[in-house]
Amino acid sequence: MRDRNSVIGVIDSGVNGTLLERVYKGRGFRLDADGGVFRSGDFLDNLNHGTQIATAILSHLPEARLCVAKVFTEGLATSSQQIAAALQWLIEQNVDLINMSLGLTIDRESIREACEDARARGVVLIASSPAHGQVVYPAAYNGVVSVTGDARCTESQCSYLNSSQAEFGASVRSRELTVVGSSVAAAHFTGIVASTAAELNTNYENTLRQLRQSADIQGGDQTPWLGPNAGAVKYR
Repeated sequence: MRDRNSVIGVIDSGVNGTLLERVYKGRGFRLDADGGVFRSGDFLDNLNHGTQIATAILSHLPEARLCVAKVFTEGLATSSQQIAAALQWLIEQNVDLINMSLGLTIDRESIREACEDARARGVVLIASSPAHGQVVYPAAYNGVVSVTGDARCTESQCSYLNSSQAEFGASVRSRELTVVGSSVAAAHFTGIVASTAAELNTNYENTLRQLRQSADIQGGDQTPWLGPNAGAVKYR
């Protein structure tokens, strides 16, 4: 059964402002001079991407708490080592729902193995996939729930696509956000999963099975968002 105050993991650029009140734990992950990753207590967002992603998630379940892993610092680019380290840290915190509004066109072993470890522990991973073109990772990894933008969906809706591009679709925008595209779609879907699990008082896996059967829109070709930020945030 789900606790209505469940903790949701967010791998992004951190959070800021009033969202700090919703943070359960937070860490920053940066590369050192030798290419290793060190953790810091800095999870403040100076890019405003993670804050908007978290805002979209919490719009569906305002009482949820966040476990924030900051991997974007100077810009929306990071390393596979940082992503893998962030995933492992979230696993250590016993987080069982993680949003990753990012993507890479190259399969990185460190991230694939971290995702496999998380899935083996029952963690539900949600990642963004661009509305068209080449598949990206981690969305393309087995067991990771891939989400793309679907302009047919309102902010409270999702579509079950089960296509080569993504398994689910969700809204690409929010009245409160300036960031748009599949990054926001993944965040909306993460929030929908969390709120639906709380409403049904069940776990996230059962919630996903329910959404596959009862998504607001079933099948068809999603109407993609092709404006700015249509694709997933990239990292090296």
